[in-house]
Amino acid sequence: GEYHYYPENIDRRFLGIKNLNLRAGPGDSSLLNEPIGHEIFKITGNPYLRISWGRLYITLTDESGKVLKPQEYKGLYWITEQLDKTYLRTRFKNPNGNLYKTTGATALLNSWWVTENPDDLKILGTYSPPYRRTYELKTNTEVDDYTDLRDFLYFINFDWENIEYITDLSIIAKYFASSIYQGSWDDYIIIAHNYYLYSDPNIGFVMIPWDIENNLNAFSSFLGNFSDAPLLNGYQDHFNWNNWGFWFGNWSWDPKTRPLWDNAAKDPVFVNYYLNEIEKILNETQYLLEKVDQWSNLINESLLLPFNVTSPRDASAYQTPYTIQIDNNSYINEKSRVINFLIDRQKFVEEELKKPVEEL
Repeated sequence: GEYHYYPENIDRRFLGIKNLNLRAGPGDSSLLNEPIGHEIFKITGNPYLRISWGRLYITLTDESGKVLKPQEYKGLYWITEQLDKTYLRTRFKNPNGNLYKTTGATALLNSWWVTENPDDLKILGTYSPPYRRTYELKTNTEVDDYTDLRDFLYFINFDWENIEYITDLSIIAKYFASSIYQGSWDDYIIIAHNYYLYSDPNIGFVMIPWDIENNLNAFSSFLGNFSDAPLLNGYQDHFNWNNWGFWFGNWSWDPKTRPLWDNAAKDPVFVNYYLNEIEKILNETQYLLEKVDQWSNLINESLLLPFNVTSPRDASAYQTPYTIQIDNNSYINEKSRVINFLIDRQKFVEEELKKPVEEL
């Protein structure tokens, strides 16, 4: 790609973005999973993150600016926009609603802590410091009012027939179609985290993806092959729950209970929207394959460029440094994984869509 110089500006924004995330994607050596994943969300029209790649160079200086260690290349990273107030202003006509980030692995959207007092939903949901709420409010924090979320959970669990008073099923269908088509196992339907909820005052609750690199058959030999995962019934059964216990340990609740998805998958109105979105993604398979080639050619040189790893192993949940040096053969294998998933998923979904809905 062509590089441009962007001068510093007073409000410290880059292409309109105030905050950027530098992310390594330790589960994806191809660095293609998230870009392709967000491209799928983009196809359906669901909110997604703008994402690119950047080489990281670090120069070590003291407080006076004297160089203690010259510039070193530290690897290729993803650069993504932050889900914050600036993001809401660029994606929604009304950016003034509550934005919630899900933490831990208990953001099930179930009836736990749904009471007359919405403050009960401020329960801490992480198991180790720093403790955070299961549904962590990111905007309007001074007011800190969880009434909208309490009402959303109430409709999901106790009054599904009126769910469209508080959300739009056609929009929720975009999120689930995008997630399930790409074989994601690290978001709501399986691990129950890695998504944001935006309470749009105009249209109700919207789901926004986050940290989605565990898709496109990442870790398929260990956690399951999702290229032939069902579109409606049985999707969770493609996940190897026993091997997941290697990281997470014993579950203290039914790991497959997901009220929003469970109810939606039985709702004919939702299913109609959902299958239309699935077909929309299916029809863009060639476009996605072209993106894989285009982007892999863009990043190949930078990804394979040698660099010095300085991050401690225990800095990553995978017990490896956040960025690892890979060789060309490994990269080709990882790129092939992405391509093969898209092709195999296309073939499977094409056949599935020929079946009656009750057989999906």
